[in-house]
Amino acid sequence: MITTRYKLLAASVFVIPMLMLPSGADAWKPTRSVELVIPAGVGGGNDRAGRMVHKVIKKHNLVKQSMSVVNKRGAGGAIAYAYLNKFKGNAHHISLFPTALLTRPIQGRSDIGFRDLTPLGHLFNEYSVVMVRKDSPVKNAKDLIRRLKKDITSLSFAIGSSRVNTNGMALATIMDAVGLDYKNMRILTHKSGGKSYAAVLGGRRDVYATSVGSAMKRLKKGKMRGIAVSAPHRLTGDVADLTTWKEQGVDAVFFGLRGLLGPGGLSKGQIKYWEGVFKKVTDSKIFKKYAQKSGAVINFTNAAQTVEFLEGREKVWRPMLKKFGLIKKKKKKKM
Repeated sequence: MITTRYKLLAASVFVIPMLMLPSGADAWKPTRSVELVIPAGVGGGNDRAGRMVHKVIKKHNLVKQSMSVVNKRGAGGAIAYAYLNKFKGNAHHISLFPTALLTRPIQGRSDIGFRDLTPLGHLFNEYSVVMVRKDSPVKNAKDLIRRLKKDITSLSFAIGSSRVNTNGMALATIMDAVGLDYKNMRILTHKSGGKSYAAVLGGRRDVYATSVGSAMKRLKKGKMRGIAVSAPHRLTGDVADLTTWKEQGVDAVFFGLRGLLGPGGLSKGQIKYWEGVFKKVTDSKIFKKYAQKSGAVINFTNAAQTVEFLEGREKVWRPMLKKFGLIKKKKKKKM
């Protein structure tokens, strides 16, 4: 009898602590260095946003392991996502995602979409700015539209690595609002926003379309002028002087995405860990100050909400891309 009671007591002593311990999935955390992939070159909006996330994480020690930033530019982010998906199930590799994560697969120019990866959270919405050199003959939005209506190829536009990134989609929305066809414009893509800026500044292109965050940085140098921003109203902070398209008679608004994701096949525990980190990033004073100064609108969503958000944007943007003639026609298979 004593032996039986002893066994029951011993068993209870063992079982109770086990019940109190978190499961392995819920307790996941990085055990080695983490890599943050930027799906673009150095100097553009993606790079700025990604490095701000990295800065907040390091300053507040939100990830105990070391963390590095790696730029993988080209193909509108497809190269970065193909690289990321080499590490399926490995949450030590994460990446920023912009608008092109959705639009390029819809367009038919990328085989990797958000369903092949693991969305971890959305950070903020960001608007697009059209800019020209300080000595440009283009005076304002009305003058820009007037010139394009006279000859849609009279001005060349430089954007980042995809015609359907935030800036390309904003331009398409603006052109549609004034009765012009985006696909007939002279849009020239570059491997990064920085190279697009250099092309306009050097006189090889006429107009620069970029994120508000990047525009702020360029405008401070005094060599460029802002024409209009794709926001519904005036923004705050350092870009408060930028007029909207609406203020200048063009009924057009467009915002792009900035979020984070991991490779496909991440576990619930891995997702939960990164959700917590990114929520702390958007709650930080540094990040809020960055958003306020650069005109970004913080719109944090957790992993599940981010999937819903992306699905919602996909439903809106697919018919837009079709209307603008930007969906790649599938080649008929030879019999």
